[in-house]
Amino acid sequence: MSASDFNTSNSTYRQLIGNGIIYTVPRYQRDYSWTEENWEELWQDINEGIAENRHSSHYLGYLVLQSNDDKNYNIIDGQQRLTTISLIVMAGIRLLDKWLREKNYDAENTKNRIAGLKQSYIGYYDPVLLTTRPKLNLNRNNDHYYKTNIVGLVEKLPTRNINEGERNLREATIYFQNKLAEFVASKEDKGKDIAQFIDNISDQLFFTVIKINDELNAYKVFETLNARGVQLSTTDLLKNNLFMILHNANLPEQEFDLLEDSWSAITKRIDDNELPDLLSAHWNSRHKFVRRKEIFKAIKQINKTPADAFKLLKDMQADIDSFLDLESPKLVRLDKASKSDKTRFELSSLLKLFRVKVPIPMLMAARRKLSEADYIILLRAVVVISFRYNVICRKATGVAEAEYIEVTSGINNGRLNSALDIIRAMKRLYPDQVIFKQDFEAIKFNISQNRKLIRYVLSAIDCKNIISELDYEHENITIEHILDERPRKQDWSAFNDLEIRELSNRLGNLILLEKLANNEKNQKSDFSAKKESYRNSGYHMTQNIATHYSDWTPDFIVARQKSMAELAERIWSIEELG
Repeated sequence: MSASDFNTSNSTYRQLIGNGIIYTVPRYQRDYSWTEENWEELWQDINEGIAENRHSSHYLGYLVLQSNDDKNYNIIDGQQRLTTISLIVMAGIRLLDKWLREKNYDAENTKNRIAGLKQSYIGYYDPVLLTTRPKLNLNRNNDHYYKTNIVGLVEKLPTRNINEGERNLREATIYFQNKLAEFVASKEDKGKDIAQFIDNISDQLFFTVIKINDELNAYKVFETLNARGVQLSTTDLLKNNLFMILHNANLPEQEFDLLEDSWSAITKRIDDNELPDLLSAHWNSRHKFVRRKEIFKAIKQINKTPADAFKLLKDMQADIDSFLDLESPKLVRLDKASKSDKTRFELSSLLKLFRVKVPIPMLMAARRKLSEADYIILLRAVVVISFRYNVICRKATGVAEAEYIEVTSGINNGRLNSALDIIRAMKRLYPDQVIFKQDFEAIKFNISQNRKLIRYVLSAIDCKNIISELDYEHENITIEHILDERPRKQDWSAFNDLEIRELSNRLGNLILLEKLANNEKNQKSDFSAKKESYRNSGYHMTQNIATHYSDWTPDFIVARQKSMAELAERIWSIEELG
């Protein structure tokens, strides 16, 4: 690519918007999505000196523009920031218009200021077409609302039947209008100060502007920017690529609408930060495995025609339910859910609890091939394997990843056709009885980082079932140290300092206890006082401490954890792999 195809410069907002150029947000760009957190951050930067100090400035990052005529530019990256500044300007203009209507405030000067600000920053009068041409065009979902209502100075901005992007535009305008009203509340000449405020920020907010010739197609632009350190997401790369495929094929507008609808059907269900994860899991569940950073490159190699683009989106939609079940398990209506749905939700929640993501593409591939009953059998096996392999034995993730990749390939090529086939193919990931019990006997968790996981392990052992009937997430459940972490030595004479440090956080020293019972201890730390609160607990293991132990010693902690390991080996087991 020649130097003339790619040039960079720093420009203030005034330099950008006051030079007769038209800026357009392409249809494939997302809707306006900034919310109060973003507005507040920008306003604080402005308010901390920019508005009144001409020597201050604020850098707004990269603005990536694409054109072949130097008069009309597509905004490739930076539309959220550019749109927000336009909304600040419009907030000032709307405030002036409000004062004019309600108070006839300084009528002649206010009218002139409104006209001057609109001419400078919002749109200019075209003497050829005899109409006002806007300097900023938003995407097709937001542009009509922006121009008709916000730029059109509609007194009461509509709230009914508007999409999320339009709602954000409306709320941003009101937010900045209120901020500006506060800013000039004590000023003597409010109209002059509003105009001065807008002039100040237009000179002091600046971008690094990257201009690309239109000869480069859009996905090449993104690749070039990524190579030069302007990191744009896989999501942006993919969406741009899909629409450019249709553009290059000269398809009619209706095809673009269909593609937009397909894309929207996905993005309505997936957050922006989750979409790259969906794309990676989707691809690796259907194709040869590639690393996340190489996903777009792999897709681009086979995604060349409009039919390819539509098929990709169709397949992604087909995989969303499986992905969300595993990545963000939710059971909205427990009372309406089937037994199968509840079981799948509980098992998926455990994988989330274990922080295990490597099996997700394999499970997505399996769900497309297996019956619901078979899939749940497989999901339970993966939970057991992950508990043994990752949580207790803490083995290398890389080895597991290679095994799951091989199993996924076997599912897709028809070599593995049933849950039993797939489970047997994962045998190498299943630590045997000796290794598992040995590691379980020695396990010690960081309680502050693994509180929910510990509650799960203890409640599952208490119920002798990996899907515990107890709600281990319930706020009433606490983890109780039998031997306190920092005990009074006179109460625990059987332990020396080293044993206290080594054994207090061992699983054998931990029990579940209801908060009320925990409070009833009244800070008494000796074992005999604690036993009374344990005796009335609803947890079997907690009751057993009160029933079967007259004292608490280092040997009892070790022995108890060993007996827990025996139970755990039977609870988290797969008969076919035993």
